[in-house]
Amino acid sequence: MRRMLTATWMVAFFVMMGAVAGSAGEKIKIEKLDDLPRHTYQIDIPAVDLLTNDAALHELAGALQRDLLSDLDTYEIPDKTTLKNYYATLGVIALLDGRYDDYRDTLAKRKALEDKESLRLMMGLFPSAYVEAKEAGGDLATAFEAKFRERVNALPYEAVEAQVKQAKGMAEIVSRALVEGQIAAAIQPTLDKTGGEASKDIAMGLIQAAYTVRESLEGQDGRGLRGFHRRPRGGEAGHLGGPGSDLVRRGG
Repeated sequence: MRRMLTATWMVAFFVMMGAVAGSAGEKIKIEKLDDLPRHTYQIDIPAVDLLTNDAALHELAGALQRDLLSDLDTYEIPDKTTLKNYYATLGVIALLDGRYDDYRDTLAKRKALEDKESLRLMMGLFPSAYVEAKEAGGDLATAFEAKFRERVNALPYEAVEAQVKQAKGMAEIVSRALVEGQIAAAIQPTLDKTGGEASKDIAMGLIQAAYTVRESLEGQDGRGLRGFHRRPRGGEAGHLGGPGSDLVRRGG
């Protein structure tokens, strides 16, 4: 009898431990975004200096990455926009670190969350071409232009026309001076008021700004959508650069 009781208690014990382990692995469901932890980051240099200060940028990126990954592991986040922003930031950090496979992984997760076809098709267009160009070796600017042209030409124009025009318009006005001006006008005053304490959203914005300056503007030698336009041929429909359209460089 004693052996039977002992065996019964042992079974009950292991069943209980299994249940505890299972519950420990479950994510915490949140009802609203305010339920997520409020992460903050101390920035003791002018925010614009993060664009050029490698040590400060990577310190901020490392802390932000740890917090974002922790949130994703701990909480069940129902809001797709929040998840896409998390994966977008993690992808940018991976690009800055040269972890290109990690970038591809985060891009795939963003695409899986995107319901709109046109946005999904355009997602990661610049960085993916840039990564492929770097991995191919040789002259980066030339390789990037070839890879980017190849990706753009494969897009169905009817599905992405609005996004291509919007991206092209933005590419034509974005510059290092514009990014620095936005940081000085919109972010630095907030940091001055908080003693250098940056919210998660500010930190995510600064990481994106640093990537834009370091890679999108300088690394790609300014080549991309701002250097292209679609010239219809006979009013036919088709792909960008495929039947019915040419994707050509503008003068200059």
